Amino acid sequence: MVHKQAENQWHRLPACDGAEHAHAMFLGGWLSFNGKMGKGGWGRTGLKDILPVTCLDIEDLRESTEGFTGSTVATEHPILANVDLETMPPILGYNIVKPRENCEVLATWNGTNDPLLAVGLFGQGKVLAYTSDPAPHWGCNFVYWEDYQRFWSQAIDWLVTNSPSVHTSNLKSAAKEF
Repeated sequence: MVHKQAENQWHRLPACDGAEHAHAMFLGGWLSFNGKMGKGGWGRTGLKDILPVTCLDIEDLRESTEGFTGSTVATEHPILANVDLETMPPILGYNIVKPRENCEVLATWNGTNDPLLAVGLFGQGKVLAYTSDPAPHWGCNFVYWEDYQRFWSQAIDWLVTNSPSVHTSNLKSAAKEF
């Protein structure tokens, strides 16, 4: 579903000023989403209008040396095609966020309802949130995962394609809203 109330919010981001179709990828870490001691603060900025998740009002870090693994929720989404999250190595931490209405959670952290990966449409732009560190720190093992390249390539492909759908099964209904 397209967020009509945020349709004209892209112009508030300098990199998107004047863009007909703007897309964004939000990635986790100590200073992402709300972050360590609330220093990320994305939920207190204009970014909250286009985030596909809702930030907490408090520190949102969840860390463990045992790590966290993912679970696919939307098995048919093109980002997760031929990607088996069950084989993902343990991730050492993530930012706790909440699902956002009219956005789609594609994967969660095992044993929780916390979004691992979420997507949304805002105006004619697409957004994606991956709630952990995509590189060494929390993701020190993640970068060696056999599906790492496929996962990120498909995420970028989904972001930059012209399809107005969040999910392939929603293509016709989402297109009618434009």
